[in-house]
Amino acid sequence: MKDNKILNKQIKVSHIIEAAEFLERYKENWKQKFMLEESNNRDLEWDQKNYTYYNGSADMKYTIAFKDGNTLTENSFEWFVQNLSKPKIIDNVYFSFSTMFWTKQIGSYNNNSYDDYNRIYVNLDFRENNADIDVETTLQENEGRNIYNGLMQIFNKCEFRHDKIIKHKGRIMQFYCISIGILLTYLAFGAYKLIEMNSPGNIPQIVTELFDNSLIVVLIQWLSAFLLGNIFANRAIYNVYKPILPDTMYMGYDYTMNAGIYKDDMQDFKSHSEVHIGKYNDAEARRNKIKSKYSFAKFIVLLQLIVSIIVIFFFK
Repeated sequence: MKDNKILNKQIKVSHIIEAAEFLERYKENWKQKFMLEESNNRDLEWDQKNYTYYNGSADMKYTIAFKDGNTLTENSFEWFVQNLSKPKIIDNVYFSFSTMFWTKQIGSYNNNSYDDYNRIYVNLDFRENNADIDVETTLQENEGRNIYNGLMQIFNKCEFRHDKIIKHKGRIMQFYCISIGILLTYLAFGAYKLIEMNSPGNIPQIVTELFDNSLIVVLIQWLSAFLLGNIFANRAIYNVYKPILPDTMYMGYDYTMNAGIYKDDMQDFKSHSEVHIGKYNDAEARRNKIKSKYSFAKFIVLLQLIVSIIVIFFFK
């Protein structure tokens, strides 16, 4: 179970806190066991003492490394949660749970001999583009496996990094561009109508004849929407996308275009997780913004399709 990487997940700060809470419960559970052991054996003579877990301890340690180079370490869960409130300035988050105690050797005839050293150590390490769980145990393999499985249940609930927003980037961007282009064509048409009403003589006859043909009008509008949208809206939607996109890898050189060929490195993208700290602090907000823009774009494009059909068949 050592050094297991969490792959292809969107890990929010709330998931990190949930994992810390999970380990805090383990810590308190072990502390209760150790306190009960001490309470049951405190007033007994040494030869009458009978520990299940002898000389045990359980601790949590939290460390946050900030973008300015400062690194802080505390044992307080409340401190940890409070300092995660500004994820943009965080570079690295890691925390660990450890417990250790002594038990009797199986088959030992010495009632007071605690010779078996037991240890559980769990470390979680979160960086912008990486998330790891490290579980190490001594004589506590089953307990370590339970902890690991419990933590993975938390992270398995996370959405995939390679989600529909990334998979269908081209479609989403084009829908948005065309929808903005459609709105721009209506502005252009409004300007045309103003000129037609105020200075009809300034409009060439060929333009007037084109506007009398509904099919040509529809075709010109869709072509104009595509061109105008890609000119004026492509950069805007790309800037929303940019921080959450995969890195590109060089694929060769196109001598006909005199340019390098680059492709999204999807294998590397899916082999890491997106932790919402540092440069990914607003990744969730960006995805929600893209979803909102896509819903708006689909509505505009669908509405325009209906309008186009009506114009073609009823305004010949």
